[in-house]
Amino acid sequence: MAEDIEQIKWMLYGVYLILFMLGGVMFFNYRLNTNRINSSFREDFFNEAQKLDDTGQLRELQVLAEARLSENKSDSFAYYYLGISHFKQKQYSRALKAFTDLQSVDPAWEKAVIQQYIDEIKLQMNGPQRTVP
Repeated sequence: MAEDIEQIKWMLYGVYLILFMLGGVMFFNYRLNTNRINSSFREDFFNEAQKLDDTGQLRELQVLAEARLSENKSDSFAYYYLGISHFKQKQYSRALKAFTDLQSVDPAWEKAVIQQYIDEIKLQMNGPQRTVP
């Protein structure tokens, strides 16, 4: 009798282990699919935003970027395209805000891409700086 109870106990441990492993597999599968979906949404956004930028549809680009940011506040491409749309519409203070928000979300963009825009915005907003002889 005691041996039977011991065997049942070990069988239950085995069942628990199998259920735990299945749960882990299901969880990781869910996470992989979620990342894959987010990645495809990001790629769709990027393609649409680039098309709007290329065709000069700046207001539509601004609306698209703002909608994307309402869904995902940490999407660096959305901040970039929002800044580009404002910059090309000569809304320099809004462009500067979008680019500085982008820098805080993803600092890698600073030197690689947007510093030239920030410098140009500051020049447009402040005018050329004169040096006193």
